[in-house]
Amino acid sequence: FKQKTAYEIVSRDWSSDVCSSDLPPLVDGHIHLDKTLLGLPWVPNRADGNTVSDRIEAERRVRAERSVPETVTGANLVNQVMASGTLHMRTHVDIDNRLGLRNLNSILEVRERFRGLVTIEIVAFPQSGILRSPGTAALLDEAASSGADLIGGLDPVGIDGDLAGHLDSVFAIAARHGKGIDIHLHDGGEVGLAQIDAIAERTVAGGLSGKVAVSHAFALGSVPLDTAKRTADRLARASVAIMSHGPGAATMPPLLMLRDHGVRVFAGSDNIRDAWSPFGNGDMLERAMLIGYRGNYRRDEELAFTLDLVTTNAVLLGLFNLFLGNITSKDGFDFTDNDIEKWFDSIEIYLCTKVPTARMFVRGCFGKNTVCKTGFSGSSKDSRMHRACQDMVD
Repeated sequence: FKQKTAYEIVSRDWSSDVCSSDLPPLVDGHIHLDKTLLGLPWVPNRADGNTVSDRIEAERRVRAERSVPETVTGANLVNQVMASGTLHMRTHVDIDNRLGLRNLNSILEVRERFRGLVTIEIVAFPQSGILRSPGTAALLDEAASSGADLIGGLDPVGIDGDLAGHLDSVFAIAARHGKGIDIHLHDGGEVGLAQIDAIAERTVAGGLSGKVAVSHAFALGSVPLDTAKRTADRLARASVAIMSHGPGAATMPPLLMLRDHGVRVFAGSDNIRDAWSPFGNGDMLERAMLIGYRGNYRRDEELAFTLDLVTTNAVLLGLFNLFLGNITSKDGFDFTDNDIEKWFDSIEIYLCTKVPTARMFVRGCFGKNTVCKTGFSGSSKDSRMHRACQDMVD
């Protein structure tokens, strides 16, 4: 079927033209498909404390007791986020010297199952560190040859205790395989800021401008604003992007300031019903609302910015052309450089009111000679989408 923009169908108006909505597909720029426990009996949080290391150890214990494979729980989560309108996502997948490439192989299987329905980018993520988890660097290198799209990292100082050594491994593997980079950085204050500056410096030196992101970057929100602005300028010059999920207890990066200084910013769900957090549902419109709430965004242009974080900023993930590339003026759209702004005319409807629980986004335009139980009209020849449509509400 032909790929187009996303269309919203609500229970009170099943007969409306599914090609008339202006809302583009939602993008989850940071999700953990392999971590979720969605579909399992409730698992209480067992972390002994609130540090990243505490949660890593707690997750290991939970993982050892899992009775359902990641292929099943990961697929459960993909179905759930699809039902909320997300059609593109970047997932971080755990790789360490205990797991090997098991989780990567599971999520590669999930990606293949949903091929043609959603776009899934995979980051090879060293959740246990690199230097403190011997053999992980070699596994990341293998992952880059086995289907991972990007190389990840984790708190070079806070976890590995060696900024240079950690970044040496990450950037060398990325360069060797021609991959981008997305590094988790929870470390706050001046220590965290120094790591962000080092990432920006190495990005320029390695010719990776436009291919590197820092996820969370709590440090940017935990230092004086003037100090953060200097780092923002370095990030902009290096074309390093920043991802935020609107954290609950941690400091959130000053996203509007970063944007104003030329830094590309985007959003993600982060953890959803897993050993790290019992929260999250994969709804990126709700995530946009949470970020707006955390950031005290009240003006219309600020609300529009939150939608930008979960839609059009997908360009930095290399996904933007995927959902606009096949739309032409003959389809009723005539895109110019400024047309993205037209999508924000009714942003308040999506962010400031209750979103209908029966909404469903679909990818593509279909004939209307059959109807699945959700009320979605689709041609019988599009049986794969028809089945997916049914799966999301069963």
